[in-house]
Amino acid sequence: MDDKAVLKDHRQIGQELDLFSFHDVSPGAVYWHAKGWLVYRAITDFVRSLLATRGYQEISTPILAKADLFKRSGHWEHYHENMFVLDVDKETYAQKPMNCPEACLIYATKTRSYHDLPIRLADCKAGKRQKDATLKSVSQHPYLTHNIEMAQLFKVTVNWSKTMTNFLK
Repeated sequence: MDDKAVLKDHRQIGQELDLFSFHDVSPGAVYWHAKGWLVYRAITDFVRSLLATRGYQEISTPILAKADLFKRSGHWEHYHENMFVLDVDKETYAQKPMNCPEACLIYATKTRSYHDLPIRLADCKAGKRQKDATLKSVSQHPYLTHNIEMAQLFKVTVNWSKTMTNFLK
């Protein structure tokens, strides 16, 4: 194997191009530099336009919620070990590992009919987990979507992947 090709990943390239950096004071968090933030915003704007043409509505939910929400949704059981948890005033809070439990809260704010389906919600804040892969990557996408009509989720995911693959060619 060529020495130049050994372990040159996006984290190293991004730092060499002055796009972003990482610092020990906030492990896994990306510090976006000016040029990198421009790239990030351009990609985010592109993704937003694609989501809008596909009928997604953008929402915004808090990054921190009571652990009870994640216990109720089943996320606690699967992600608890890798969630950022905070105890305040005898209450446990966690940084969301993904957006779907909070999107469900928005969905539940009013009575809906099957005529309203599908409801596609996109939250711009990425969930965070403590897994090594997550802490070492800037590739976590800011749009984790919740599609209420689950029967179409696979089709939407495949089409989304094809669109992004064609765009990147």
